[in-house]
Amino acid sequence: MKNKLSDIQKLWARKLMENKILKADGNAYEDLFLEIARAKNPNIKGVKPRGQLGDRKNDGFDSQNGIYYQVYAPEAPDQSFGSAITKAKKDFEGLYDYWNTIAPIKEYYFVFNDKFKGTHPDLEKVLAEIKSDYSLEYTGSYLSPDLLDDFLSLSTHEIASMFGLLPTSTKIGTLDYEIIDEVISYIIEFEEETPFGELKIPDPDFEKKIMHNSLSDDIRKMLDRGGDNLGALEDYFLKYGKGVKEDLAKKLNKKYKSIRDSLYEEHGIIDTDLVFVLLYESIIKRKTNGHYTAVFAILYYYFETCDIFEEPK
Repeated sequence: MKNKLSDIQKLWARKLMENKILKADGNAYEDLFLEIARAKNPNIKGVKPRGQLGDRKNDGFDSQNGIYYQVYAPEAPDQSFGSAITKAKKDFEGLYDYWNTIAPIKEYYFVFNDKFKGTHPDLEKVLAEIKSDYSLEYTGSYLSPDLLDDFLSLSTHEIASMFGLLPTSTKIGTLDYEIIDEVISYIIEFEEETPFGELKIPDPDFEKKIMHNSLSDDIRKMLDRGGDNLGALEDYFLKYGKGVKEDLAKKLNKKYKSIRDSLYEEHGIIDTDLVFVLLYESIIKRKTNGHYTAVFAILYYYFETCDIFEEPK
């Protein structure tokens, strides 16, 4: 079954797995790795440690293809590269002595939970030396981003089996407010008539709020795109009075809180990027460049006025 997750579900699945990877150490990370690895390749088997002999330096393997995995997941990976380098070499020696006679080793992966901080050149050097010294087809590190990519390549069913039902825009619902369509149409027409508006000067308080709400650079770029088109929205408010502006502020604030709270109730965490995307999806009805820009302008305006997202203290 192919992965048919919506953009929102992909974002949420990614965020949930990133959070899980960052929190998993030791055996918890090994179990997580094996769950994903076996879903991707059913030939992979885990090895249960036996007494003092342990697992003979083999945390998982595909005997049919000669692929072996050794997992290392310290609490502080950036302070553990020395141990990782030593472990990669010594564990392979123990692995080779016992397992090569059972199923010849062709590929060796050192699974290291770097917590998205990257590898170390000396670790890669040791793995390259192992490849050369033992005439293997491949050796390499397998890092947190690799595990995340393999997870996201799984089927919808396999992803859902790990995290349950993922949120959808239909479940969140659209913002039931007719004036939204009118505002969007006004912005689109305004921009078509005056395509070269003034470039918005960055507001230090705006940047502070981005950081306070832990919004990613991708979300900031979306808001910036809207910020460059605020003139149309401000012109609309000037013509139609502050009543519309205040009413829209209340409705957006209510929708924002509803999305934020429902995500927390269902999943126990609040990811602000996903809250933004779901709020955006609740407003937009037609996905054209003009509609994108108009909705981003609306979100920028009410983000700046602190009607949506949290105000820095």
